[in-house]
Amino acid sequence: MLVHDQGNPDPSMAFAISRLTDAGVLHRAPIGIFRVVDRPTYDDGIRRQIATASADLGDRSEALGRLVAGRNTWTVL
Repeated sequence: MLVHDQGNPDPSMAFAISRLTDAGVLHRAPIGIFRVVDRPTYDDGIRRQIATASADLGDRSEALGRLVAGRNTWTVL
């Protein structure tokens, strides 16, 4: 007997369950919640990185802004 744990961080079983139906036969398709994993979103990760980088810059933030928005360019070969 197999008991599915939707909180398992390994997605293998949830993926296998999602494929248990025949193509075009919806009345035999498994339904429900296959996977519930609490992870940070991409947006939250980016915001955290920006906040950390900004805090590390301190007074250099304005200098970095001038450098990024400036007219100097580089050629990468």
